[in-house]
Amino acid sequence: MKLELFLDKINEYAVNVLAAKAKSWPAKFMLGAGAVAMRQKASDFISATGLVSAEGNVDISSLHNIVSSGFKTAGHIDLFGGVLGFDPEDAEDFFSYIQ
Repeated sequence: MKLELFLDKINEYAVNVLAAKAKSWPAKFMLGAGAVAMRQKASDFISATGLVSAEGNVDISSLHNIVSSGFKTAGHIDLFGGVLGFDPEDAEDFFSYIQ
């Protein structure tokens, strides 16, 4: 999958799936705003992993392994002072969504 399409899928998932599940307006806002604001940071992170080919394709399977390893170590991640929280199940749901 091309990097730009993958970034589009992240944004789509944040707005259409995560925001719909969010229980508070601040969380919904952060997901909507963050989907736009964090696009470059997501691109930089994915590129830094070395998983983007010269043709611009992302190795989704390897990225999934990296994200899963991070969650295996951390167990959970809070963002924006705890307004948003993500668990390993959220990552699995995302990777299933983009397949």
